[in-house]
Amino acid sequence: MPTPAQPGPVQPSDATPVVLMTRPRAASDRFVASLPADLVAQVAVILSPVMEIAPRPMGHLPDHAGVILTSQAAVAVAAAGMPDRAAPAYCVGRATTAAARAAGWQAQEMGPDADALVTAMIARRPAGPFVHLRGGHTRGEVAARLTAAGLRCDDYVIYDQPARPLTPEAAQALAGRCCVAPVFSPRSAALLAERMVGDGRDLHLLALSPAVAAALSPVAHASLHVCAAPNATEMQKLVSETLRPLLHRSKVP
Repeated sequence: MPTPAQPGPVQPSDATPVVLMTRPRAASDRFVASLPADLVAQVAVILSPVMEIAPRPMGHLPDHAGVILTSQAAVAVAAAGMPDRAAPAYCVGRATTAAARAAGWQAQEMGPDADALVTAMIARRPAGPFVHLRGGHTRGEVAARLTAAGLRCDDYVIYDQPARPLTPEAAQALAGRCCVAPVFSPRSAALLAERMVGDGRDLHLLALSPAVAAALSPVAHASLHVCAAPNATEMQKLVSETLRPLLHRSKVP
């Protein structure tokens, strides 16, 4: 049976449910490792990132008194390119905040998503200026909205997210397996929609947020569920809740 660290081919006739991870590899590995071990032992995990993280060379950053980090990918790339982390970091989500603290920033969680971060920063008005360190594809127009509210913020793209095709194993699973696919961003959802194969009759889509669910709407599916809150903990719960009845079904003669 394939493991999270070593995904391998699966057979369409196999009744074992598949967990299809389309996040970049490091993020997929972290998420699978966070799932209940008893569930992971009973499923086939297939890693097929629909995009990858490609760091850009980091030159001189705009003048800033604080950095804004809205993803763990941004934390990892920024940490590799910024020896000076004295400025405070304002972050989206618990996981990104924890990663920023572990990397040496004085990090504050400003809400679960970009909208909440913008609202919180406008309300608190911390000392600026700021720089939003982000990928080439992002949502929320954080820098523009903060600047319009009187909190000067520059955009600074530190990595690209080139698209990748589905692996043959992932395409095979989508075409003929009971498949659970947690999807974490609107762009991942859109890329999955472009690459979808099969009729979706046993594809169970799990969306991190309503925005992700909206981007998944073109994908044929058996079910579509949205996390109660846009964070990894809620996605872990949703994966478990979705998998358990499917595992029971797969064992019924």
